[in-house]
Amino acid sequence: MAMKKGLYGDNRNATIAQLCHRVEEENQWNLQIRRTPFDWEVDELNALQACLNGVIFDGDPDRWRWTRTSNGAFSVRSMYQKLEDDGIQVNPGFTFPMKLVWKTQLPTNIQLFFWSLLLGRTLTKDILNRKGQTVDPLCTMCGLINEGSTHLFLHCPVALKAWNITTQARSNGYIVILRSMSIAEALEDWPKGTNQALGGMVWSLIPYALMWTLWCTRNDRIFGNKAFTIEGICTRMKMVIWYWLGIRSERRNYQFRELLVHWDDILS
Repeated sequence: MAMKKGLYGDNRNATIAQLCHRVEEENQWNLQIRRTPFDWEVDELNALQACLNGVIFDGDPDRWRWTRTSNGAFSVRSMYQKLEDDGIQVNPGFTFPMKLVWKTQLPTNIQLFFWSLLLGRTLTKDILNRKGQTVDPLCTMCGLINEGSTHLFLHCPVALKAWNITTQARSNGYIVILRSMSIAEALEDWPKGTNQALGGMVWSLIPYALMWTLWCTRNDRIFGNKAFTIEGICTRMKMVIWYWLGIRSERRNYQFRELLVHWDDILS
């Protein structure tokens, strides 16, 4: 059982046996309080003591268990449900588009990136300035308009050229980008893939891969002063898609060179 620092003891690896002794069928706890609790902490401490006094030990090794799920494992969904049960509103009026992130076949780090992006927390220049930092607000890629997520990933001239090149086989994808007013709208309205197995999978990954590539290219320019070309961005995006499809059986009969050379044929 680990105890958090602050009010409780310094020994984060203390076991139940070190903190609790059984005396005449009652638990006597020594939580190793480091200081006198503040007034607002007294209720928290009393609630913890009341909870611990009712614990019955079974002799098994100490372990963490989340009581809001049947398997004892913590989940964000169960935490949201607990907050709602307690009458706490989380982002009232906003419903996170879970299927656009957590229901996708994307690597976990990419899902986390789009989770942050759709919540409006990705550190584009407008966010950095809003947080109190002083940075040049102009877009890193084009230098023409202030950098925000919608501009950087959708409507920046550099981004639009990349969108146009990668969607020439199916222009309806480019139309979606042009008319979208937000990242969520672009992902939500992205046209369905073709019936061709590989082509359909590649097409569905394009918006995620191109936005991720634009973000990486933007960061390379800021932190590494690296130059870029539109063709380089498109090639890098195709490499990203190829990597993401690494474990899929639909990729086994193809080579990466075919994706580069026959891009439009695969998508159409």
